[in-house]
Amino acid sequence: MKSPLLFLGSLMMTTFATAKISAENALTEREQGIVQIAAFAANGNLEKLKTAVDESLDAGLTVNEAGEVFLQLYAYAGFPRSLNAQNVLNAVVQERESKKKKTIFGVPPEKVPSENRYAVGREQINKIFGYNAKQNRPTEMGYATTTDVFLKEHLFSDIIQRNNLKVEERELATVSMLAALFNVNPQLKAHIHGALTIGNSEEKLRGLIQIFAKKVGKKEAKNAEAVLAQVLKEQKETKIPAEEEKPAIPREAQISAFAVGNSNDAYAQYFIGKSYLASLNRDEVSISNVTFEPGCRNNWHIHHQSGQILIVVGGTGWYQEWGKPAQKLRPGDVVHIPPEVKHWHGATKDSWFAHLALSLPGENHTNEWLEEVSDAEYLKLK
Repeated sequence: MKSPLLFLGSLMMTTFATAKISAENALTEREQGIVQIAAFAANGNLEKLKTAVDESLDAGLTVNEAGEVFLQLYAYAGFPRSLNAQNVLNAVVQERESKKKKTIFGVPPEKVPSENRYAVGREQINKIFGYNAKQNRPTEMGYATTTDVFLKEHLFSDIIQRNNLKVEERELATVSMLAALFNVNPQLKAHIHGALTIGNSEEKLRGLIQIFAKKVGKKEAKNAEAVLAQVLKEQKETKIPAEEEKPAIPREAQISAFAVGNSNDAYAQYFIGKSYLASLNRDEVSISNVTFEPGCRNNWHIHHQSGQILIVVGGTGWYQEWGKPAQKLRPGDVVHIPPEVKHWHGATKDSWFAHLALSLPGENHTNEWLEEVSDAEYLKLK
């Protein structure tokens, strides 16, 4: 059996190979697939969708990832087109299996937190669109406030939080859907802004427009190009001068060769202190880099139906199982966490800490978050 480090190395080589940049534009082959299947599913061109789905699966997109795009579609184009797209996906998979063509199903998403869904959705919107809203869940339910609750608790919590597609990829898919629908420019403008804010480059959006011009429709491409130009103009006019900007991630957080990612706001309720999360891989095995500021730790928790492997890549931290003494962790340490074991992990009080978290495959796996690691417990550790 391969060691966790050798296994991680082979997975990363596969991931980097899949992420080969096309000479045509700045989108990877996988991202090009997402853009095309989102567009044809949204405009209802099922014949082109079938071809695009088959090509996307060849390019490394998994069946579960394509299904996520079509699930998300219903919030923007309605259930009929979402269900039609899912039916096309199922038909393509069956046809590929009959031809013995390699098809990767990929991993399903982890369970989305069910508590504080309004706040989780609100913070996801803040992150994607660069807002700083702090409103509470409405107590009265007129049509406008109900729509607000649906957007935050369902679309931006139940759907967007499903983690087998990166948020950046979901925003590319959403821009493609809205551009294909053609007559929804206020929403297209908002999501182009969101795609840029969450980390997609201007070049990637221009790559999306190139795909539209060649494969979807010239009028749709021209319209999307005009909206992108408007967003870029407005962002330039409102941009804070560079000397006044503050980095979103402290320099001290970069303690390993892996990306730090974004503020881990979606799971902040389960952490004491600030943490950052970067998704590195979702194919077959989920790999994330989690970075903790000094003193930060997560709550006691249990992984049901599936274990986890932690590989320390920077700083100094702690790992503790229920009923056992805490063990200090340093770069190079590997921790195997079996399923159903209550535990916590985090930084020491005076050091940043980073580890890779590998979620082992398992059916119906969930995380159960429990009580906090109190200051009294934590400060005893030496």
